[in-house]
Formats: sequence, structure tokens, C-alpha cells
Amino acid sequence: MEWIEKYAKVKKVKIHAILPKLQRFGALTATLSFVPIVGDIVILALGFYCISPFLTILFMTIGKLA
Repeated sequence: MEWIEKYAKVKKVKIHAILPKLQRFGALTATLSFVPIVGDIVILALGFYCISPFLTILFMTIGKLA
């Protein structure tokens, strides 16, 4: 968590705030990766909480293409 705050400049509170949505929708939230600020936080949180890498990449690609 320390390196996320240091290098990605994202506060721990923002990542923990998005956790309920990640648990509810899972990798499907990766389709929001095209949104400038929110998308980066979502992808970072998906990686931090180890949500299915294959599905995350799949939905991230669909979101970027859309």
C-alpha cells in the first residue's frame, strides 16, 4: 500500500472506498478503464485485490475499444 501512495499518488482511502463496488461487480468494473481518473483507480484496485487477471484484461480491452 505504501508504494501505491508514493508512486501512483492514490490515497488508501480512495482504494478502500471502491472495494464494495469491486466485490459486487468484480472484473466487470474494468470496463471503466477509459474514464481518465476513475479508470486508473479502478484498475489499480483490481490489481491490488487480485481480481481475476484474465477477466480484468478482457473487460479492460472491451472498455478501451468501446
